[in-house]
Amino acid sequence: MTFGQASASTQMLAVVTLAPIAHFGCQTTIYGAARRRFTITLSAIGTIEGLTDSLAVQLAPLGVQVSVVEPGNYRGNIDKNMLARLPEAEKEKIIKAFGSKLAAAQYPEPTDVALAVEQALFEPSPKRRYVVVTNDPHIVERTIRKQIEQLVQLNEGQPYTYDRADLMRMLDEALASSRPRTKYVGFPGSDTSEQ
Repeated sequence: MTFGQASASTQMLAVVTLAPIAHFGCQTTIYGAARRRFTITLSAIGTIEGLTDSLAVQLAPLGVQVSVVEPGNYRGNIDKNMLARLPEAEKEKIIKAFGSKLAAAQYPEPTDVALAVEQALFEPSPKRRYVVVTNDPHIVERTIRKQIEQLVQLNEGQPYTYDRADLMRMLDEALASSRPRTKYVGFPGSDTSEQ
């Protein structure tokens, strides 16, 4: 997954310089920051996160905006496909550890994910990150807490450590340009647009 997406994205750089493309999108999952269970999945997620930020810098001079869509649990075949590739002993361990969480039917259809992708690709000013979670609002809190934990780790015990007041000032500056709470809806004329 990592090398496939990285290779595809790198090849897209050549296409973007030749074509009038205004938006470029990647997809990963919000669970990367909140859950640290599967090394391979986590490394792929980290790669896409870094690739998104790197491509945003590289493509900005060309007028291309880069976004990443980060969904929570939605119906799909990812777990089924993962289990099919594992040796029987590993498969049994995963099924024992996660049980019913592996049943795709319990999760909603990924309609909201598709809408977020649509927004990322067609909004005049897309966000860098689209978090799409409908069935587990606590995952967003865990993700934000994990980001804060990493901020604290970066800041602690070094010659240029910032105090709480400085960190809060930086947070306030970043929040000043953030968008309010949104809902993913289709664009005018699409089947999913709100009337």
